[in-house]
Amino acid sequence: MAYPIFYSLFVVTALSSSDGRTEPSMTAFLAVGVVGMQAVSMMSQVIYRWTLERKWSLGCLKLASGVSRGGYYAGMLCVPLITLLCQGACIVVVAEVVTGFNAPIDVPALAAGSLLCGLFWSAAGCVVTAAITSYRTRDLTVSLLMTPLMFSAPTLYRLDQAPVFLKVIAAVNPLTYQLDLMRDLASGVMPAAGLAVVLGLTLVMVTLGYVSTERMRTVANEGA
Repeated sequence: MAYPIFYSLFVVTALSSSDGRTEPSMTAFLAVGVVGMQAVSMMSQVIYRWTLERKWSLGCLKLASGVSRGGYYAGMLCVPLITLLCQGACIVVVAEVVTGFNAPIDVPALAAGSLLCGLFWSAAGCVVTAAITSYRTRDLTVSLLMTPLMFSAPTLYRLDQAPVFLKVIAAVNPLTYQLDLMRDLASGVMPAAGLAVVLGLTLVMVTLGYVSTERMRTVANEGA
């Protein structure tokens, strides 16, 4: 919980300040970016939990004892989403405090958008854990992907100001579209096209994540 608070307090405040004053709209823009970064980090949280479940055959035992795949999967996703809501609340509080409660953020709408995005990345964590049985390969893959995923999307900068190569990478990064949606929602706009894109991506990833739970029945330990 300390990470998003410190990131908001120092990075967001520094980047949104000019002439000793904090600009509310820029603070809101950056705060949503930090929320997006926390949503991506949900993937690591799920990977860690699923790895332990698989290493000690806990997932296999739960499913064999009568827990439904849907219930097991839903339970796996709920904790990261609750964590994301708490982190998002801390980020918004910091943004409001540093702007004198003038940051233009529609909190309920942002919460709904962040849950949708967090669901995508949590499900992605399930897929990665199921697909890569070697913990060394998985750790290397995740560590190499995490920073590019967070910063090739417009988390802390505006995409129209980015160089061409970043725009190209951002175009294939799901976080780009999630940030666009969350920023529109936070500003009180309901973008039908953006919502459709993010919802479609999330449904696909959640479906893949559900399918991946079948491996919890058969894989009882971690490969090297």
